[in-house]
Amino acid sequence: TEEDMYGMGAVTTVKLLGSEFSAQALGGLSSVKSLSATSEEPASDPAIDQAEQFNKYFNMLDTMLGEGIVSTQVSDNTDAAYADYAYKMTITGKDIEGKDVTHLMYYTETLINEEKEKGEEEREYRLNGVMVVDGVDYTMQGGRTEEREKGETEDEIYIRAYPDAAERGTYVQVERESSAEHGETEEEYVYSVYQGGRLIEETSVEFETEREHGAEEAEFELEFLQGESRGRYTVERVSAGDNARMRVSYVIDGKSGVFHIRRTVDENGSPVYEYTFANGEVRFLPDGFDD
Repeated sequence: TEEDMYGMGAVTTVKLLGSEFSAQALGGLSSVKSLSATSEEPASDPAIDQAEQFNKYFNMLDTMLGEGIVSTQVSDNTDAAYADYAYKMTITGKDIEGKDVTHLMYYTETLINEEKEKGEEEREYRLNGVMVVDGVDYTMQGGRTEEREKGETEDEIYIRAYPDAAERGTYVQVERESSAEHGETEEEYVYSVYQGGRLIEETSVEFETEREHGAEEAEFELEFLQGESRGRYTVERVSAGDNARMRVSYVIDGKSGVFHIRRTVDENGSPVYEYTFANGEVRFLPDGFDD
């Protein structure tokens, strides 16, 4: 639905924004490492070298791993603190352990153009809003177009999230495309990171949901391209509940492999992700924004 598209785009864009442009980083940020950034002496397993950058994207997507990816509920907005916006959206996803995770977005959608001709319809909408994540408000701007022709439907959507409402040259943008065929639905989201009006990173994520035996299963693929370096990760759940674990297979610059992720806690009791690589190396990376 249109609401699900907005919800999916808003949550992931803001979470990536929170990782790339934390409050501490904004003051002295000169560049953001790309997902394909490597050290001077690359590790024998390229996934180890890129684990921290991959983890930013995994954090962005870690509540989109349930059946149907997300669900949304929209109501008229009655919250006085966000009185400028017409609607309130509650967005629910599932984390790595299958537990519900919710976020709120307040927004107004405005029809700015409508055309009807010979059985064809086209509408264009504009969105303005605020996404609330971990008690922080993020300014949102976006829009969508929908085309209807002879039973066929095509929707496009884009959303931008800004770390500073007054600085519109620094933001994360997502653009979404979708297709459906033979009971399978594929959705591709392209994430672009801009700083000072300059594109510094671009990554695509493809979601696939497949219905088997009356239930839906979801996985996603993440692909990056930076200069001559390219890589692709496929992320899928291999167990759920208290022993929840994700399997990540990858091909990076022609090298392939597999590693696993599970959620645990560090010595202070704070949640972290445990990455276990093929050579037995284990790394603990943040579960949440990299503040």
